[in-house]
Amino acid sequence: MSMRADALALLAAEMPDGPALLAALALPFRRSIRLHPLRGTPTGWGELTAVPWHAAGRFTVGSADPAGFLDYHTGLAYPQDAASQVPVLLLAPQPGEVVVDACAAPGSKSTQIGLALGDSGLLICCDASAPRRAVLTENLARQGVACALVTPLPVHA
Repeated sequence: MSMRADALALLAAEMPDGPALLAALALPFRRSIRLHPLRGTPTGWGELTAVPWHAAGRFTVGSADPAGFLDYHTGLAYPQDAASQVPVLLLAPQPGEVVVDACAAPGSKSTQIGLALGDSGLLICCDASAPRRAVLTENLARQGVACALVTPLPVHA
């Protein structure tokens, strides 16, 4: 048996609803985007279907790279896996709060947090890699997040 098969068998045996998890893992990957709440209606994506757990989340049709669309470059849409949208929903950041993202790049969750904070919060985005911080800074700007501070420094309590 391969390591992958061993791992899947362990998941099926040990996880609650293990067989359902395995069935879900066998489904084809669905690309998803997160729409900017203030920037209008996306174009050129074909039919978009709602991500059930996020009002701004949409599943796209096909396998086209979202970065190839004008909507990405104008900040109307951001490529973000539907599962990656969940942590920020659970965090539920509110305007005026201070939030630290300790592994912030490339910025999927950081941009989502920044939009939730609006202009009255502070988002401290930490990442050790200079090239990744550059991408993060571009993504924050593209999404219009003005409340973010990007730093290489680790945050200590």
